[in-house]
Amino acid sequence: MKRLASVLTVARWEFMRYFKWKQELLMFGILIGFYALLGFGQAALEIAKRSTEHRVEVLNLAGLPLEFAQDSNLKVSRIDPGEEDWSRRKVGLGEIDALVIVRSVDTTELVAHSEPRFMDALRKTLDRARREHELAAAGVAQADFERWTRPMTIEVSYHEEGRLPATRAEKILVIVFLVMLLSAIMTSFAYFFVSITSEKQARVAEQIVSAIPTQAWIDGKILGISGHGLKSVLYIALFGGLALLALAKFAPALMAQAGGISPDKLAVGLAFVLLGILFWSAFMAGFAATIDDPNNSARSTVMFIPMLPVILAFPVLEHPELGVVAFLSWFPVTSMAFMPLRHALTDVPWWEVAGSFALLALLTVYMRRYASRIFRAGMFMYGKEPSWREMWRWMREPDPAQ
Repeated sequence: MKRLASVLTVARWEFMRYFKWKQELLMFGILIGFYALLGFGQAALEIAKRSTEHRVEVLNLAGLPLEFAQDSNLKVSRIDPGEEDWSRRKVGLGEIDALVIVRSVDTTELVAHSEPRFMDALRKTLDRARREHELAAAGVAQADFERWTRPMTIEVSYHEEGRLPATRAEKILVIVFLVMLLSAIMTSFAYFFVSITSEKQARVAEQIVSAIPTQAWIDGKILGISGHGLKSVLYIALFGGLALLALAKFAPALMAQAGGISPDKLAVGLAFVLLGILFWSAFMAGFAATIDDPNNSARSTVMFIPMLPVILAFPVLEHPELGVVAFLSWFPVTSMAFMPLRHALTDVPWWEVAGSFALLALLTVYMRRYASRIFRAGMFMYGKEPSWREMWRWMREPDPAQ
């Protein structure tokens, strides 16, 4: 109980030393405001779309069968050739938004007062009219043309013993997991680097070690600073939820095409992300203690090693069935990135997920223990940085306080 109390005390202190209540409350307030404004923004956008009219005058010199939709916001007036000059003046005065001059079946001139927001609707109408004109000239019926140009239908079915392909939402989920892990690692890296190197330069290790065991100190640091990494994951989840809500409001068809996400894939991904954060936090806690001067040490670049598994996972998103991906999903140093990828995009037996998670958890336990030993020796070494051989020797030597 005394050891646990020491760990929790250090964890709370490490977390709160960088946790600013006012800033966090402000951030959550901004997020809540975004969620509230989203609903208001959708209603305002719909009202604006319905109320905005684009006044356009059309001079059809080519005689194309132009048919504009009556229910669109494009209000069209047809003019004769003698009215072209006056129509151009009205564009300049802002009385109409644009003048459309269909000069031939291949060329149309658009004279606009400002950026034409109606370009897509106009282009569809012109293309349809041009196609109808060309088909009539060639003596081809519209129905025949549509039948000829219709893509061949490919009926895809999956064997009942096979696996349905991953949905677009599941692929996006994998990217979100990787971004979460990368964000948490970078956040934890910054806090560990500042915290441990500043404590080492201030030479406060002697006082702290005399009060609590080194393992309790390092465990508290891992938990406390990992909390800031988890906080970044929480913000990503909140912003992701805001994006999903926006898509559901403004692009429901796109959301429907994305498909669903099974809860087990979400749970497995989050579990590996959380354990991966703890694993790399233990690595960074031990290694940061070996850096003597953070301003001049070339060793600080090693702290970016935890980012490599996440970076390597992105190129294989389209090929999760490869054997190398299966290997990396078992290898504890990379499994926190590759197992969520495999589990979300392919069929992975439950025992593989459990085995990979158990290996990662076991290595995390050992990593925190080795981090404690390196941390204890490294924090008391001043003036130089230990060699790799010395660090290996420290890892094999048990902590005398244990």
